[in-house]
Amino acid sequence: MHKQKKSNVKEIKDNEILIVEHKNAWKKGILNLDTKKINWDSTLTWTSKMLNPKKQAEFDYSGLSQKIGKTRLTIFRHKNRLNLIFKNELIELNDKIASELKRIGTNLVLTLKRDGKIVFEHKHKQIKSIIPIEEDSTPFVDAEDFDLRILIHNVLTDNGRSERIFKKKPAHNNV
Repeated sequence: MHKQKKSNVKEIKDNEILIVEHKNAWKKGILNLDTKKINWDSTLTWTSKMLNPKKQAEFDYSGLSQKIGKTRLTIFRHKNRLNLIFKNELIELNDKIASELKRIGTNLVLTLKRDGKIVFEHKHKQIKSIIPIEEDSTPFVDAEDFDLRILIHNVLTDNGRSERIFKKKPAHNNV
């Protein structure tokens, strides 16, 4: 009888999605679609990975999540559908969803509508980089890298981007 080797990687079930924290690619969790809750790696686990120079952040995930104010927004792809979870509500982000993003004072307001009716609205101050974007030396950094609402709006208003985000790329043969 052969002993099976234990794997460090938790097998993801059909009703689970690998999610990363929007502002910290090291912080990973598993979103359970039945409970709509994310089971995050422990702070110790992701901090030790982040501080280990031999480790690299893994980017094979299917969604992003960010706590803005007192609420958490999670955008993810499951079974080829783009979705948003907000306050335990699941909203499919399909071509019937229109997105509006506006600034009111210091607040940023993301509104999603289906057939002219609001299905989602989130109002809170804009999340910004500690370093002003103009002075950030990171290549290709943009406001959507800090505030998930901007990313969601950009994905929904950029033709074709909602079809590409979180798509797994097929492996290429080097033959």
